Amino acid sequence: MRVLVVILIIVLLFSCGLMAFNSKTDLLKAQQKLNTERYNRMVAEEELEKTKQRVVSLESQLTKVHKKVENIEMLLNKEKMVNEDLVNRLNKVSEIKKNLETKIQELIKVSSGGF
Repeated sequence: MRVLVVILIIVLLFSCGLMAFNSKTDLLKAQQKLNTERYNRMVAEEELEKTKQRVVSLESQLTKVHKKVENIEMLLNKEKMVNEDLVNRLNKVSEIKKNLETKIQELIKVSSGGF
């Protein structure tokens, strides 16, 4: 009977040892997964910060580009106004020239008919 109890105790101790070893292995695997997850999270946070900085930089560049576009549009509007003014002046000068040419023709006719 003692032998049976000793064998039973040895089997129980071996089983407990085996369970402890399996638990330790599972714990190490879980810690490794946790460390991997922490590392991945840290890398993701760093990438997120870099992306945020890039977004801020791109927004700043976009604002600068918008200001440049507004300035260019103002310059274009000024140029259009100047061009319109020049076209109006040219039309007036053309009308005056036409009127003067007709008056010169009339004067030539009048002066040539009288002599």
